[in-house]
Amino acid sequence: MKNVKIIFATLLFLIMFSINLNAQTQENQLPKVKNMDPPQKVNNTRLQIGITPEQQKPYDAIVIKYAGKFEELKASTSTKEEKLKAFTGLQSDKNAEVKKLLTEDQYKIYLRVQEERKEKVQRRIIQ
Repeated sequence: MKNVKIIFATLLFLIMFSINLNAQTQENQLPKVKNMDPPQKVNNTRLQIGITPEQQKPYDAIVIKYAGKFEELKASTSTKEEKLKAFTGLQSDKNAEVKKLLTEDQYKIYLRVQEERKEKVQRRIIQ
């Protein structure tokens, strides 16, 4: 009986240790993504749009500017309706700035990519 208790205690310890180790691994991975520079996050979008080297710095500046504003809005204590209204306004402002920078064809692609992301988020919410 004593051997069963020792085996049970050992198994319990190993399970608790593996759960704790898994949680620490996940915590260590999250900040890496969170602290990534916005330009790194949008590199794929830049490639899809076809941003030229001359457009890259101004485009990244716009993205960084609005990323900060969106984060502030997300962290605010406003109601969902207020946040949605503010988000829509910020997105319109961002789109206006991006439109001035991009060519007509690039802007169409930008809007298409934006719409695809919106649909993806909506699908995630529904599921």
